Amino acid sequence: MPFLRYLPTGLITLVVIALDQATKRAIVEWIGPGAVEDRWELAGRLLALEYVENTGVAFGMFAGWTGLVSVLPITMAALLLVVLVVLLRADLNRSLAMQVALGAVVGGAVGNLIDRLRAGYVIDFIAVGTWPKFNIADSAITVGVAVMVITLLRDNQPDGTVNEASTAQPSPNVFTISEGHHERNDIAR
Repeated sequence: MPFLRYLPTGLITLVVIALDQATKRAIVEWIGPGAVEDRWELAGRLLALEYVENTGVAFGMFAGWTGLVSVLPITMAALLLVVLVVLLRADLNRSLAMQVALGAVVGGAVGNLIDRLRAGYVIDFIAVGTWPKFNIADSAITVGVAVMVITLLRDNQPDGTVNEASTAQPSPNVFTISEGHHERNDIAR
């Protein structure tokens, strides 16, 4: 069954969307519009939960801009989803790490897209120091992209060959003997 190869990505996508939407709903009910307080400090000014309606792009950039910028976040999320579907079809999901990373990024993009389509803004609520507020979807996208980059860098050699680290290979410093000649396996290709 060919669809089973997409199962880890699909499951992670659904988990991220569900967790993102559930936490946003809880924050809206707890410290959202109409609440007495819109901030609950966990570790002073260093870490808090704070209700924010993000009308901007990533990390609140261009908030309050009208015109083209108002459709930019939706366009970016839709474009990101198209790119990720292309990556899935291009078989870049060859490792479990890549499947999980793709699921996290897709789930995060869909979670924020749901907010934008439903309310016209994204609900952010995690406040870390002076860093712009963010949410579970933003975290999933950031971690997913980082894992994708690390996986791609780890799995691809500079000469374009795929690193087969998971299969047994001779040590690069081993000398082999063939037909009376000594050969080094660590010679640059």
